[in-house]
Amino acid sequence: MKVSLRRWLALLFVCMIALTVVTAILWSYATGYETIMNQSETNALNCFGFVSHLLRTQDPSLLTAKNADLPQAVKEDFIRLSDAFDMTYLYVYRVNEDARNRYYLLATCSGDDGTFLDAMRRIEADNTDGIDDMERDALNGSEDSHRFKLDNSFGFTMSWLVPYKDTAGNVAALIGGEYDLSILREEILRQATSIAIPIVFVQILAFVILVISINRRIAEPVLQISNAMKRFAETRELPALKTKHKPVAEVAEIRETFKSTASDVNAYIADIEALTQERVQVETQERVARRIQYGLVPEETKLNGDTFSVIARTRPAKAVGGDFYDCFRREDGNVCVVVGDVSGKGVSAAIFMAMARTTIHDQLFGCADPGVALTRANRDLCRLNPEGLFATVFAAVLDPMTGRLTYANAGHCYPVLVRESAAFLIPKPGAPLGLFDDDEIADEETALLPEQTILIYTDGVTEAVNRDKAFFGDDRLLEALSRGAENAQDVIRCVSDALDAFCGDCDPFDDTAMLALHWSESARDIILPAKQSAFAQIRDAVIAEAGDTPRTREILLACEEIMTNIVSYAGVETFGFRLSHSGALTATFTDAGPAFDPTLQTEQPAFDLLDNGGMGLGLVRQIADTMRYERKDDQNVLTLTFNL
Repeated sequence: MKVSLRRWLALLFVCMIALTVVTAILWSYATGYETIMNQSETNALNCFGFVSHLLRTQDPSLLTAKNADLPQAVKEDFIRLSDAFDMTYLYVYRVNEDARNRYYLLATCSGDDGTFLDAMRRIEADNTDGIDDMERDALNGSEDSHRFKLDNSFGFTMSWLVPYKDTAGNVAALIGGEYDLSILREEILRQATSIAIPIVFVQILAFVILVISINRRIAEPVLQISNAMKRFAETRELPALKTKHKPVAEVAEIRETFKSTASDVNAYIADIEALTQERVQVETQERVARRIQYGLVPEETKLNGDTFSVIARTRPAKAVGGDFYDCFRREDGNVCVVVGDVSGKGVSAAIFMAMARTTIHDQLFGCADPGVALTRANRDLCRLNPEGLFATVFAAVLDPMTGRLTYANAGHCYPVLVRESAAFLIPKPGAPLGLFDDDEIADEETALLPEQTILIYTDGVTEAVNRDKAFFGDDRLLEALSRGAENAQDVIRCVSDALDAFCGDCDPFDDTAMLALHWSESARDIILPAKQSAFAQIRDAVIAEAGDTPRTREILLACEEIMTNIVSYAGVETFGFRLSHSGALTATFTDAGPAFDPTLQTEQPAFDLLDNGGMGLGLVRQIADTMRYERKDDQNVLTLTFNL
């Protein structure tokens, strides 16, 4: 809720008055309390002096006799003294220390009709509580006035006690007097009120004068400036600022500052409008560049086959970058993957990226090797590069049947090979595309192991920074990939999660692109009847994997011999056949017949055993590069490996 200056001053003044009144009352009470107490004590002692004089005019024996009583005239004079000094209670009594009781010689109270003495004698006749320390001190002759408070059935009073001494100097009795504290407090409050009222009146008068002055010299000018600001915000026009009364110096300075600021704001707004138009043009260009980038490079792409899987993903930064990837399968069945990073930002980088990606794609799709494709693309980009941009690129071609990977590197980040562990693949460095038109980029080869993945990425991954300005780096990349990534999806997920945890809520400065290519060996599993006619399916499978070559015919001869032995001697109705291709060709035969290990038949069989398969097994051992047998789950498992 908004509070105006006038209301704020009124609230402040009310609080000040309340604080002043409370302070004045407390101060008056504190200072007046002791003054009134001292005055009351002086009044009581003066009264006690007259009482002492009255007692000295009497026969001393009347003060000491056990049952003596003072004359009525003395009692009446005593009552008049009490009234004259406004004593609430006034009394004279004798103390018998041995009997531990008091005997009142005289006693009166305000408004006494002469019966108070008798009442006090009745009350104290049976009092055997003894005397207190102040009474004992007075009986010992102490001239001090003993002041103390009493709170009993007679009320809450302030009391004084002094000894009365006879002509011989002996203490013959004690004189006591009391004032009602409620009366004293009323007197103190009256004094405090009499002090507070003038103070409050002066404050109210000062407040009225102050409000009038503030309203004329501060509130009205400030309100005028506020209205002028509202109007300026709506129309950007500065109205005249004139007041009937001259404002204070600070408000006048604010008014002049507002005038100057308003003129500056108008100038700034004109500049901003011009800059805004330019910014709109730049943002339009960036949107066009972004559409170019993501028209060619979607945020995620997947490509799957029987023995491979590819997943590629990009992460955009605020500024338009030039990271790109490409993955496709060409007509010969091989899989092509490309990851690149163009220097610079903005429209020029996006256009150069589109040129580089399109050129490399066309070359690889035409069945060129990666090195040849990058070399030709480099020559084209050098001719069409007025801005002097360049691109680092890693391109690879995978034979999905054998796992053979042919690759070429043009100054790009080292890819990572991921299986049980992660390690960098270190290619020849090569020069980025677009710099030197005579540069030749060489091909290299490696054989991917079954269930192995290669990760290709841009430097936006390893150069990502966190709030501490630290880089993600190569070590964190390898650590993230050493946590059990089993396929392409896992590889991308592990790196993405590690980047998110490292960077937190920091915005990425550079785009990132990642592509994971996973390869698994090809395999054909067939359940065949234990008949010679089943060999036709084995023959078709082997030729499909290895082609129709002399080596293939040797492999078929060995496979036919093993199948014939199973059909002839195993005594089963069906058997299993598995064919896998991972560089070498592996054939596995499985049957549930009696245990038989053909690898133990190492000697050349006799001629009478040739019809039992002995000669055929020898031929198989010559053709196969390895021959391994095991008995597993009550089945014969024979594995033959053939190098192609």
